[in-house]
Amino acid sequence: MISPARRAALALAVAAAALAAHGGALANGFVWDDEAVVVGNPATRDLRALPRVLMSPDERPPYYRPLNRAAYLVDHAVFGMDPRGFHAVGLALHALASALLTLLALRLLGDAWASALAGLVLAVHPIACEAVSFVTARNNLFALAFSLAAWLAFARAVESRSRAWAALSGTAFLLGLFSKEPAAMLLPLLAGWMMLPDEVNPLAGERFMRRVRWLLPHVAALAVYLVLRGIALSGAPVPVDPAPPGITARVSALGWIVPTYLRLLVWPDALTVFHPAVGPHGALAWTSVAVAWTGLASVVAVQVRRPTMAGMLGMLWAALTFLPASGLVAIPASPVAERFAYLPLAGVALVAGDLALRAVRPGLPRLALDVAAALVFALLAVRARDRTRDWHDDVALFASAARVNPASRDAWFDLGVAQKDAGDLAGARASWTSALRLVPRDAEAHSQLGTLEAVEGHDAAAEAHLRAALAERPELDQARYNLALILEREGRTAEAMAEYAAVAVRTSRADLATKAAARVRDLAALREGDSRQ
Repeated sequence: MISPARRAALALAVAAAALAAHGGALANGFVWDDEAVVVGNPATRDLRALPRVLMSPDERPPYYRPLNRAAYLVDHAVFGMDPRGFHAVGLALHALASALLTLLALRLLGDAWASALAGLVLAVHPIACEAVSFVTARNNLFALAFSLAAWLAFARAVESRSRAWAALSGTAFLLGLFSKEPAAMLLPLLAGWMMLPDEVNPLAGERFMRRVRWLLPHVAALAVYLVLRGIALSGAPVPVDPAPPGITARVSALGWIVPTYLRLLVWPDALTVFHPAVGPHGALAWTSVAVAWTGLASVVAVQVRRPTMAGMLGMLWAALTFLPASGLVAIPASPVAERFAYLPLAGVALVAGDLALRAVRPGLPRLALDVAAALVFALLAVRARDRTRDWHDDVALFASAARVNPASRDAWFDLGVAQKDAGDLAGARASWTSALRLVPRDAEAHSQLGTLEAVEGHDAAAEAHLRAALAERPELDQARYNLALILEREGRTAEAMAEYAAVAVRTSRADLATKAAARVRDLAALREGDSRQ
């Protein structure tokens, strides 16, 4: 029997390891989508907007994540727009989730060593860096922390037959739902727990209906969430996304998406914000896919042959929380994104703790296992600290992405934008040129290079790039306006007026339409004055 004091000490030690591995995030700034979601978003600046935030959709409907958005308001009220405060909250949430997972593992595994191992998998694994260091991805931290709290409270409820603990579990479940939609997977997990064989079931011997009653607070929480979600999303415009691929294509893609995540879990070297959007190429790559699926099947076979509570529930949680991001569900999302692995990582950690406990054999020196585990976790923590530095700013983030995946057009293009914003125009030119080598008809890269050439006075090159951009995407009104500026500068007044007029008529940007219409009037007046002379 593990004493409460030892449980608390173990959880605090794992939380400290989480802070040590990811603490470098405190030196980071806002990156990537943080500018639009947090820094430049008026909805994050006024605490008086809290009631409206709680009853409105996320920045991108049909998502509804009010708790995470409300947290930004509180952060701004406390820290201003200092990124260190936002990152401190993210670190605290990650440390809390790691501690809660350790306490849950102690209940499910009953072994301090294996439970510490499970907690450390979540605490120091570098694949968690995207969720921890990316402020916009903080909803994953909230969702996991509240889900684990609800899971722990549920375990306490069925163990002590306490309705109060069941209600507390339902409340934590509701907060998880308010954080991110995959938290809903806790309900089928708990239902699955009720269906496990009696030897690993906390409600062994009870009839089905008496087991189900412990889930009533969670069903009620889900109902409350769905009602509030329906009210918040009513009338909200739904973005028009490209039609998703068919179910056959999505199932086929799963064949390489799952091994990609497994490889990053086992060997987290190629961490990036822009993973390849297509499957592997070559015999060696497909061999690694086969090895990954074989390894996964072996782990499942071990659990089926000798089921344990930790192993079965860990696999179920990993599978359920991975499902929304797997590609099987037709939602607009990247095929592979490391923040999507954060919730499933808790399930993987429980399975890892269970497998480690199974590997312990009488007579095997425990010191050897301790040394091996310490070495593995030290290497993971060092890799996590290195990965955290990639999130220091946009230039560092996208430079690392281009280094890891040099075939990524998005990595090179976004790196160019970051370099331009940092004043490195030569670097921006090189990055956008690299993007064009990958996608020669890339309208955005042509537009950016055209603007850069115009700034540096190379009008002929600027016009060529801008016309190439507009040939692919005529709706790029800023590129058309910049082209008109060049034409005006070269004295090609009629052509310039035509381009300005096109912008004034078609653009949805009021400021750009006003400027374009003003240029048309000024040029028309200038031409009229010249004709009178």
